[in-house]
Amino acid sequence: MPQRTAKTFHWPRQINSVKSIIDRFSSETLQYICPAANTGFLRGKGAIDRAFEQLTNLDLTVCLQNQEHRAVETASIQAKPASAG
Repeated sequence: MPQRTAKTFHWPRQINSVKSIIDRFSSETLQYICPAANTGFLRGKGAIDRAFEQLTNLDLTVCLQNQEHRAVETASIQAKPASAG
C-alpha cells in the first residue's frame, strides 16, 4: 500500500504515477522496485519484490478517497477556533 504520512505531498500525482507504471510495464518487465528515499518501511530490504503484482493489487480509487477524506479532516481541524483553555 502506498505510504501516505504527514510529510507526503502531491498524493494524487503519486497515485497517477503508480497507474502509469502499471500501464507501462508487465509482470515480466517489472519484478522489483528499488525506492530512492525513506526506505525504513522495507525493514532492511533494498527492494520490493513481485512489484508488478503488488501494484496491480492496490485499489487506487480507495487510495485517492483516503486522500480526499484526509483533506476534509484537515480543513475541519483548521476551521475550528483555538480553545481559550
